[in-house]
Amino acid sequence: DALPILHRQDQHYDDQAGFLQLIGPQAVRQQKSDAARPDDAKYRCRAHIVLDHIECVRQHHRQHLRQHAEADALQEIGVKLVALPNSKLTQLDLPERLVDAINEAKRITANGATRRQKQYIGSLMREIDVAPIVEQMEKWEGKNTAENAYFHNLERWRSRLIEDEGALSEFIQQYPHVDSQQIRTLIRNARREASANKPPKSSRELFKLLREITGESQSSNEVDEES
Repeated sequence: DALPILHRQDQHYDDQAGFLQLIGPQAVRQQKSDAARPDDAKYRCRAHIVLDHIECVRQHHRQHLRQHAEADALQEIGVKLVALPNSKLTQLDLPERLVDAINEAKRITANGATRRQKQYIGSLMREIDVAPIVEQMEKWEGKNTAENAYFHNLERWRSRLIEDEGALSEFIQQYPHVDSQQIRTLIRNARREASANKPPKSSRELFKLLREITGESQSSNEVDEES
């Protein structure tokens, strides 16, 4: 008997019930009536062959999904590469063709052309080992996160020092090498400027001083991260 031809790759059949649903109720009844026939093994073999074919279809579909996910991931990395400045791109030791494609993507402005160029970059990245690239980019992103947190901390200190009388004592405890007279003068002037609605000249100078005071410990942290 001829085997049924399966063209239903868009559906998944996880068990024999799915197969039986595919071949239809009439075939199920026929299979039951054929069970008592001498050549029953022939029909069992036929069912196993069809089920094996369905399993091959499912494996092909899973492989297709996996390849599609990998392509999307590579394209996403390519988008990040396009956003990098040239000074960082040169540190990644990328192939010349990939660098040219990235620079071309930076010049393109049309949406459709940009999408096609990013897809092309993703296809080029399949030819290289992306692990070192991802590792370096994660280091850069982590460093940027640390720098942002550092500056936010400076902003909080400046606000507290201007608004809270007791904040200066706490700051001096953490940074005992600070010139207390200099910072007191800047705090006092910053308060006067704020109350008089004047440009925050002293507030900016206070932020600069806080950055200088805390810069030594920040530099030490960066050295630790690089090592």
